[in-house]
Amino acid sequence: MSWGSTRVRRPNVRLHDYEVEIAANLIVQAANELLEPTSIPEALSAPDAKKWIAALETEYKELM
Repeated sequence: MSWGSTRVRRPNVRLHDYEVEIAANLIVQAANELLEPTSIPEALSAPDAKKWIAALETEYKELM
């Protein structure tokens, strides 16, 4: 005769939405890091080079 509980435990789903959101944010962050150039020559040869040039000019003006 066993005196242990026979109740079947279900996983807690209360925090499931947060876990999914964290995973989705990590995926988006990883994708952005793959798309973002790591050097000026790489940025200037990218399809959106005009945007990078504008960003570089803005940064330069802010430093001066």
